[in-house]
Amino acid sequence: MLIVGLLLAACSVQSGGNSATPTPLQVATPTAAASSIGAADAVARVVALDPRFAGLGPRDPGLVGQGSWYEVAPAASGWNVTVELGWGDCPAGCINHHTWEYAVATDGTVSKVSETGDALPVANASTPGRQPTPQVTPPATSAASKAPSTAIPPSGGPWIVGTASAGPVCPVERNPPDPSCAPKPVGGAMITVRDAGGREIASTTTGADGSYRVAVPAGSVRVEAAPVAGLMHAPAPIDVVVPAGPAALARVDLSYDTGIR
Repeated sequence: MLIVGLLLAACSVQSGGNSATPTPLQVATPTAAASSIGAADAVARVVALDPRFAGLGPRDPGLVGQGSWYEVAPAASGWNVTVELGWGDCPAGCINHHTWEYAVATDGTVSKVSETGDALPVANASTPGRQPTPQVTPPATSAASKAPSTAIPPSGGPWIVGTASAGPVCPVERNPPDPSCAPKPVGGAMITVRDAGGREIASTTTGADGSYRVAVPAGSVRVEAAPVAGLMHAPAPIDVVVPAGPAALARVDLSYDTGIR
């Protein structure tokens, strides 16, 4: 019995030595969390890169003649933003196109991935010692090409500016275009700007020449024009990304339908 007791005690000691609590698994804790930006911020950063992008709206596949637009899509790390400018008979689909592809990282860093398409038109090409300045037509959502008569202040913005006009004026389109058949300005039209949640953030009324200017916050907004007596259809709402800055602007021209056919 003494021998059996000694053997059992020895086994108990050996078993106890193997039952020690295991060391907990050590998990590394990140030193800093990665920042993140939304789609609207990604677009705003790209639009701010080039003044030619000011006033661009999102691509609408159902809109015929939308020559200039942007598209934003999620990427593995951030966003991909595509910008296209079109010119030359855009109501029929645009003859020329120029496209930029940008990658926007989660920390807001923007890098150009590619640039393709037709050579951009230039101005001041004959000025000695000066690089030509690329120029393109306004986005197809714009109804008029002339600049608003309202001066843009150097502070107080960013701004949305534009012109409201109505057409067609003549029942038959002529080639070359007849100046007397150009769209006519729409004065007294109520313009309302809403944020991404649909809340009204600013409003104004067009002048006698159809032009308007209104200060708004930077970011994604929607511009709406109210119906006007004597005109058949009000313009469809236009979404635009407004760049940041006290003198920055986005151009949104609005086209009313006269009903003349």
